Amino acid sequence: MYFLNKAKSRAGAFKRGSGKLKLAIMFLVVVNLSVMTLPTWFNYSALQLVLAMLLLDVCLYPTFRYVARGETGLPVLPALCMSFAVQYSLPILTQESKVILAGGELRYVEDGAMGMALLMAIVGVCLLQVAYYLLRDLKVGPTIPMANLHLSEQKAEMFCIGVFVLYFLSGRLQSLLPEDSALQFQSIFFLLQNQLLVAIGILAWLTFKVRKRKRHLAMLIVIVFLAALRGFSTTMMEMMIVPLAVLFIAKWTYTQKIPWVSLATIALAFLFFSPVKLDIRQSMRGEIPGQQQVQNRAQDWVKSGAQFWGETFAGKRPLEESTADASSRTDLIHSFGHVYSLTPSVVPYQYGSTYSYLAIAWVPRLIWPEKPTANYANDFYAIEYGISTEEAVKTSSFGVTLMGEGFINFGPMGVGMIMILLGVVLSLMERVFGTERSGVGGQAVFLAVFVSFLNGIGSSAEQMFGGLVQNLICSAFLIAWARGVPSISRLQKLRFAGLIHGRVTLDSD
Repeated sequence: MYFLNKAKSRAGAFKRGSGKLKLAIMFLVVVNLSVMTLPTWFNYSALQLVLAMLLLDVCLYPTFRYVARGETGLPVLPALCMSFAVQYSLPILTQESKVILAGGELRYVEDGAMGMALLMAIVGVCLLQVAYYLLRDLKVGPTIPMANLHLSEQKAEMFCIGVFVLYFLSGRLQSLLPEDSALQFQSIFFLLQNQLLVAIGILAWLTFKVRKRKRHLAMLIVIVFLAALRGFSTTMMEMMIVPLAVLFIAKWTYTQKIPWVSLATIALAFLFFSPVKLDIRQSMRGEIPGQQQVQNRAQDWVKSGAQFWGETFAGKRPLEESTADASSRTDLIHSFGHVYSLTPSVVPYQYGSTYSYLAIAWVPRLIWPEKPTANYANDFYAIEYGISTEEAVKTSSFGVTLMGEGFINFGPMGVGMIMILLGVVLSLMERVFGTERSGVGGQAVFLAVFVSFLNGIGSSAEQMFGGLVQNLICSAFLIAWARGVPSISRLQKLRFAGLIHGRVTLDSD
């Protein structure tokens, strides 16, 4: 009876969304067939194009599955796999098969190495999806506790106002502390300021799901702006785009529609600011990021971007050169191919040495001030693979990529293991914090941490997983005071969902 009800539910969901889904599938088929003709018109490798399109199809599967089955939870795997598609598949169409070494030297990656890198990426994304869906759909680990963070609407609004005030206080306090003390308390300040992302998830719920009041929309706009402004202070594009990504996923969840406007805004912001990022970072190096400095950086970044694109559209800069920098920043597949071509013939396998930081990541820097920084794997990659020098890595970071680090340590088996681990960790995080039973507070906490995964796949495992558990627990603790009892109708819906999916029902506490 359970399987019959489940099949009927999925069939009904597919019929409701079948029109748009069929159009999307037809469009994807046309794109696949069109791309196959590119070697005839341009100097593309047929092997790389075929594998890149296969990888794109694999990455889009979770999105088609989410729409076809009428799923209502957070679209975490669709969003993550979209990130894989942008950074591993699309660069085959937009970038030459090369990497830039230290000193500006270009190294072209052979077709065979790129083919193997694409093939491992395809298998890795497939293993990620298998691990995620098996752990989620087979209900493995029923004894794992779920967070109970159903929020009171009034307290949730108070929490967001408190986060607004806390943002200014923590930034002012951090600028007053001596440099050594500021570094020691850096993780605490980061945790407090990261609550802006939690507030975005909560305000998206209030704006698109609950009362839909104008003041909630105004608060949401202000909080997103503040979070993006914090990104300006770090001169890191990722920190600036992250709040928009949280808004994108939250709005998709609560409206059950893909917010194309938000997605286009993210793409345009990335394209607008990327070409002048290095200039801004160099001009601001050594400044203390106080509130005034943050505003100055934001203004200078906007002015520099406007000037750059003004010159481009005036014909003073070639358009191809202007867009190349932005697209190169999302290119992970060619660095993966570069790693494959040199391992283990030039650089031997590391057999887990780059993962050593994970053993001490749980120790707070407040207790261990001299604790090493979580950047060993990225520095090792940059130096040993000729991307940068020992001196340059002290001021700049170069991402090893999650799959690249796996290959550096254990070859193809390492790629499979790290992708399976990513699927397991993602599924467990969602099970504890990201379901409707965890409440909107749990989902907001989960989103604030998960969104770093979208860009984290281009970095190392130590940076991606290092402070994961601490951030989840601390953020859940900070928002726990805003808990409220779910309404009777809400409990009934959750119980009904539990009966349909074969889960244990909630108590009415």
